[in-house]
Amino acid sequence: MAGALAWVRTLTTARDIRELARGGFTVEALQQQLARIQAERDAVRAQRRLDAPLVKRRKRRVWIAAGILAWQAFTLVQMLQGKISDGDANIQGRRTILLFFAALTTCALCVGVLATSPFRRPVMERLFVWTWLGGFGRRFFGLAIGGQQRVTATAAVRAPTAAVGVSAKVPPPPSPAPVSLEGLAGDLRALQQRVERLERR
Repeated sequence: MAGALAWVRTLTTARDIRELARGGFTVEALQQQLARIQAERDAVRAQRRLDAPLVKRRKRRVWIAAGILAWQAFTLVQMLQGKISDGDANIQGRRTILLFFAALTTCALCVGVLATSPFRRPVMERLFVWTWLGGFGRRFFGLAIGGQQRVTATAAVRAPTAAVGVSAKVPPPPSPAPVSLEGLAGDLRALQQRVERLERR
């Protein structure tokens, strides 16, 4: 199921890239846009580092999470050694099972607090940068675009030639008639009257 979902997501991403390629975006342009988005996020994190109250709260959360993690890990070790419950290592009884899974959940939450930080890139974002802004992303973009760039380039090369051939047969457009001040004044009065009617309405 995970492989199927990943394959569907890959096909969807390739389709979106082809749509962007039809709009004139190249592989370099796509990677530049992604790099700009990443740079904006890094700039926001740099601003957070200058926020002294936020840094102080983060340090307090880290110390609290580290203390709770050590306490719950010690509790789990005691339970697995049989020092909590009936004197054996079997997790039995409603109270013991509840305590065991509560300690596991608390450890997971503490690890999440310690692993994530508002001042640095999360793991998924690091994978995103490594995947899409590196050589793999460049190759994937090129593979997804396929012949779209070649078709666009061929059309761009042929379009000026066809335009030159047509322009030689089509007569030049007539020069516009000179604009008189009387005509401009009449148009201005008509516009003023229309504005006045709209304001009254």
